[in-house]
Amino acid sequence: MSVQAQALLAQIRNPDLWGTGYDFEATNAIAIWKWAEASSQLDIQAEIASVVATQYLLNHRHTDALKKRFRDLASKAQASARWKHYVGFLEGLSTLAEADWEQKETTEEEICRIYAQLADAERHVWHLDQLATVYIRLKAFEQAKQVLVEAYRISQEAQFTKGIGQVLLRIGLLLKAEGKLADACRFLYQAKGIFDSIHSLCSITARDILNGIAEEHQITKTDYETTDSVEKLVRAFTEG
Repeated sequence: MSVQAQALLAQIRNPDLWGTGYDFEATNAIAIWKWAEASSQLDIQAEIASVVATQYLLNHRHTDALKKRFRDLASKAQASARWKHYVGFLEGLSTLAEADWEQKETTEEEICRIYAQLADAERHVWHLDQLATVYIRLKAFEQAKQVLVEAYRISQEAQFTKGIGQVLLRIGLLLKAEGKLADACRFLYQAKGIFDSIHSLCSITARDILNGIAEEHQITKTDYETTDSVEKLVRAFTEG
């Protein structure tokens, strides 16, 4: 395996980088993909499929051929029950779907099903968050809520702190979409605190969204700097 490929895989496997906007482009994923393709390294192709898809989109490349290749590889992996490979190529297809929210919904639902089957809590939570994003875009708010409650439960059981922070952030965005702005700020405030505690760059995202809502809608700190525990907030959200 090339040094570049090893570095890229290490980055992809590091949950601390998920959702931070980390720029994988500099790792030259497309060149690594071509090397893996020529070397019949299907496992590497599956792991980097989503990053390769991102590079294609960033560089305005024609994606139809890549979509077809991902579908072909996914079908072969599914037929031979190589589920980690299968889900990797689905991740690539989800990335290429961009704003085709119906297609993204179907793909992300299948990805979540496979990660549940593989008992991969961290990636399952990550994709439940992605699925919730799709539901929010489609204004399927009740479905988004159900998915986020499940993601919170899994994160707690797996002691996946970043996952809990990400769920709280997404609940904040769901509540914002529903017009429940003060409640949204409470969740974003808690998300920022969790991200701060683990020194995650996602704290910046939570802070910026929180400040944007608060400034635009004149929501004060006393409105959202709650002393309620995360568990109490999530319980009220679940039962509401």
